[in-house]
Amino acid sequence: GARRGGFIGNQYKTTRNFWRGLDRALEALCKPPAVERAYKNNTWMPLERTRFGELTTQVDYLVVGVGA
Repeated sequence: GARRGGFIGNQYKTTRNFWRGLDRALEALCKPPAVERAYKNNTWMPLERTRFGELTTQVDYLVVGVGA
């Protein structure tokens, strides 16, 4: 069956367009029935532990950006 996808990345202005494009390309390729996204506000810190835990229960796979 189809698997639910998730993306974790940051909102650093020089990489924002790259990650949006990658998200869209993977969605088009994999056609997940549901997608969850988590964007970090701070490029130097990992995603908050509680939010990461939530994501792991909502998706079957995660695409994690460098430093996320």
